[in-house]
Amino acid sequence: MTARPIRYQRQVSDRKGKIFYTSITSLSHISKEIARLTLEVEQMSYMKQHLDTLNAGSHTVSIRTLPAVYPLYHQDSAFLGYRTLKDVFHSSLFPMGNFSYILSVETSGSCQVSALQFAIREPMLALTPLNPANLPRRDSCRCLYTVTAFPTEHEMCWDLSAVLEYAGEHQLSCKPEAYAFYVFSIAQPDVILDYYEVYLPLEDS
Repeated sequence: MTARPIRYQRQVSDRKGKIFYTSITSLSHISKEIARLTLEVEQMSYMKQHLDTLNAGSHTVSIRTLPAVYPLYHQDSAFLGYRTLKDVFHSSLFPMGNFSYILSVETSGSCQVSALQFAIREPMLALTPLNPANLPRRDSCRCLYTVTAFPTEHEMCWDLSAVLEYAGEHQLSCKPEAYAFYVFSIAQPDVILDYYEVYLPLEDS
């Protein structure tokens, strides 16, 4: 006669244990989901501000501050090959950064690509688990800023003569190296355009 109460108590205890475990698991899942959604909202907010900046900068030249940049990948060529860059493409950090070309700028404004990087800029780095103290860093600087676009299937011919003309009109001296960050591509009726933010650092920065 005593077997049933003992078995019943043990079953109740087991059942309560399972309910408690399930509740903890559910709370943990909810906390992770909240953290994920919060991160996405912060990303989208930054991206909206970024797109507004791009729209204002298209076909114009202005003075802007390039935030600190943390290069995670560097190669001394412009070749964009999947086999070489597959680790970058599959990284969880890929949505946080940009590919960028380092451009050697001649006095005429024509440019040659000297390197390719994948880098995360400071506003987005705060949304990653990375410790900036352990990363290579290029400090923030004042730059001449513009936005340019190239058809995806065409060779990119970089020309910053309009930027240098602006510098001359405003008595500004520029460094001979610029940074062009790929941002996005937009499909037009007959062509796909790749958009880049271009920063040309000023000598006084």
